[in-house]
Amino acid sequence: MRLFNGDYDKAYREFISLAKEGHVKALHNIGVIYDNGFGRPKNQTIAADWYRLAAKKGLANSQGNLGRLYRSGNGVPQDFAKALEWFGKAAKQGHPLSQKNLGDMYRKGLGVKKNNAKALKWYRASAERGNAWGLLSLGRMYEQERGVKKNYATAVKWYRKAAEIGLALAQNNLGTMFRKGNGTPRDDVQAVKWYRKAAKQGNAFGQKNLGDMYRKGRGVKRNYKSTIKWYCASAKKGETWGLLSLGRMYEQGRGVKKNFKTAVKWYRQAAEKGLPLAQNMLANLYRRGKGVRRNDKEALKWYRKAATQCEGLPGGIEVVSGFRR
Repeated sequence: MRLFNGDYDKAYREFISLAKEGHVKALHNIGVIYDNGFGRPKNQTIAADWYRLAAKKGLANSQGNLGRLYRSGNGVPQDFAKALEWFGKAAKQGHPLSQKNLGDMYRKGLGVKKNNAKALKWYRASAERGNAWGLLSLGRMYEQERGVKKNYATAVKWYRKAAEIGLALAQNNLGTMFRKGNGTPRDDVQAVKWYRKAAKQGNAFGQKNLGDMYRKGRGVKRNYKSTIKWYCASAKKGETWGLLSLGRMYEQGRGVKKNFKTAVKWYRQAAEKGLPLAQNMLANLYRRGKGVRRNDKEALKWYRKAATQCEGLPGGIEVVSGFRR
């Protein structure tokens, strides 16, 4: 939000004056100032107070923002029921982001009984108003068969709309649909195109997936240096599969000099985030004494963590069997 060309003090004085005269949007804008720390110390408790004043007067933007604060517990005690209430009020006025957020509440069962049909209803309402997150969420429902029959082609349709708006996560998801050939003919070149768009926006999933394409030589010439570049970008954002993949490159000496100690570093970060395959890899290095002092007790600990998560899952043994090229 750009206020008075960045002169936030002037904006604040003007909004205070208008608020005293009863201008609802001024109440909202003061909330935005405190919510984001524009020219004032960031204080989401004060922001919530101003949003509440405007929300009670029916302003959808404030209702949506107040719902967001109640959902996250920022500035107010976390209260999913109140978040649901305020998202609902804004959604019924046609506020597209609140419609998406209300859909999330129903999908996750936050403050209300989980209901995929209602989630779908609100995601569709948001998507039909062109909200990128609503488009993405509706696509996921069709891909994952939640509240509607699985339809990859329809998922691609909604992902593409969000991706073309510029939503990085949708670009990544669309890339995956092209890579797998779900709902569209398999096309690795198109997959690389969309992964690259997501990666350049800093999306950690897109960065990891683009790294995979360079590693495998799919849709682009195999290039381990580029693989390292994108895995590293993803890993630095804490993405578990990016951490794992970067560790594997160091363990195998692909695109970098083989370094078991560095492999252990990246595997450990992914393992501590709960990724079974990383836990298995870390256990292997402890068992072999590569990059770390040999320690069968530590190896057993990480093997057990991986096995516990995979026990009873289809393909569970494969998950902890090793890195596949």
